[in-house]
Amino acid sequence: MPPALIRKIDRLFARWDKNTSPGCALAVVRDGQYLFKRCYGMADLEHGIPITPSTRFDMASITKQFTAACVAILAQQGKLSLDDEISRYLLEMPRYNPPVTIRHLLNHTGGLRNMYLAMVLKGYGDGIAQFDWGDTTLPFEQEYRVLCRQKGGDFRAGDHWDYSNMGYHLLALIVEKVSGTSFRKFADSVIFRPLKMASSHLNDDKDELVPNRARGYMARKSGGFCIWEQPSGDPGASGLFTTLDDMLLWDRNFRKNRIGKTGLLDILQTPAILNNGAVQGYGMGLMQFVRRGSRLIGHYGWYLGYVSVFVHYPEHGFSVICLKNVSEEGEWGVPSVLVEKITDLCLADVLKDEPGKKALKPVNPPVFLKLAPEKMEKFTGRYRASDGGECNIYFGGSTLLAGGNWEGKVEMNPIGENLFQIAGKSPEERIEFAAGKAGRPIRLRWQVDGKVAWELVRKGPLPAAPRRFNTANYSGCYSCDELETTLKMKPRGKALVIRCIGTTRPPWEAFHVEGDTFQSGRLGLLFKRNRRGRISGFELRFNFSCINWVRLD
Repeated sequence: MPPALIRKIDRLFARWDKNTSPGCALAVVRDGQYLFKRCYGMADLEHGIPITPSTRFDMASITKQFTAACVAILAQQGKLSLDDEISRYLLEMPRYNPPVTIRHLLNHTGGLRNMYLAMVLKGYGDGIAQFDWGDTTLPFEQEYRVLCRQKGGDFRAGDHWDYSNMGYHLLALIVEKVSGTSFRKFADSVIFRPLKMASSHLNDDKDELVPNRARGYMARKSGGFCIWEQPSGDPGASGLFTTLDDMLLWDRNFRKNRIGKTGLLDILQTPAILNNGAVQGYGMGLMQFVRRGSRLIGHYGWYLGYVSVFVHYPEHGFSVICLKNVSEEGEWGVPSVLVEKITDLCLADVLKDEPGKKALKPVNPPVFLKLAPEKMEKFTGRYRASDGGECNIYFGGSTLLAGGNWEGKVEMNPIGENLFQIAGKSPEERIEFAAGKAGRPIRLRWQVDGKVAWELVRKGPLPAAPRRFNTANYSGCYSCDELETTLKMKPRGKALVIRCIGTTRPPWEAFHVEGDTFQSGRLGLLFKRNRRGRISGFELRFNFSCINWVRLD
């Protein structure tokens, strides 16, 4: 690699290239050989151990492609079919109509209940509004028991694509039932040993000591770092520990397959197809799409203090592997931006330009501002696009919320007086408000990667609250049979304070936004009335999830 190119890559990672910071192991690969390999920062700050190519990282969701490979190998052996109904192997699971198949789980199109939401409603985790799982890893047995009680899923299998970690946990369980051995041992026998990935394993014991493991860290706002890690003992969706050198061996297998039988790579690179014929940019544990005119496969991984990226451009024999052991505010999307920049530098002569797209993206995490409520409330209202699409902007008590209906509200973090970043998305997914006379917003621009993806015009204020609106009317206890959980609500001004009965977790708040609807972070609560006009229950919605609760008093 030319020295000038090496210097450019080093500058991208300079913030971690010190002995007082966690960092990353980075590789650029061409035709199965290292084009560039470098490690930045420390694997263990307490003991002064630097990151090396043999340092083991928790790979989080990059595990999924290995899980998919195990399932595909069993299919090649004739021990299962990808189109088998999952209840054939998981007898405790309810039977869905239409059936949920193994292929649906592999492609995230099964429509299983969002178990993160279900379990946090039962009192697990730190905060329902933020879905903060900073100190909680749920035993699979508890999640599985709750899943088996569900009377239905979030949508009909094959109708939509919705990322599901639970689906991949179930795939690991199916592998064990079909193979007659543990998921860890099966993966070792059909993947790691044949590829000589001697430093890789699927962790099935959260208390296991892992030699040469990088500690996971979180950057503190006040400066410095703290430990942020909790290995999962339930592999399938995550649990892979591996090294930079072992990931090179996995990358080589995409060029010349050495596991399973002929055709395995074709199976692993088959994208998901929905019931309506729409082809998705994901399938078999791999993202699959075209970027700047070139086909790309790969995956990202994020869990607590670990962030990893593996991307492969088959037609160019080019890959980038980035393994980090630190998570920072605004982290999600930053490693992928770095990997994209490396790719653009190394493949500048073959990648096609994307008209209207900015050549460079900001790498540093954005700085969120603290705006006064009145400065955010002025943006609320109903917005409509020329194609008929609508988006409502709400004030959720501490931040703005955007959504076209009550399925999929997203938080908006202020990075300017009239510019907001979409929470949980790339730093380049933003909403900008354009003001008219007297400073009143008249236009909303939803930007993605520097381009305006959606432009809407403000049509008016949000619907007014009922004339006799009284938060006390919504107080009481609400039960959900599927979750075996009861929530108790008490009024506090225009908000409801909600506590899960029988747990010690702190209460959370839902703020009134319109009609009989409240919002808590990304969750919508739609209260229902009986024939006499009294509140009888509510629907709790998040993305495709809709969970019904009945009022007890």
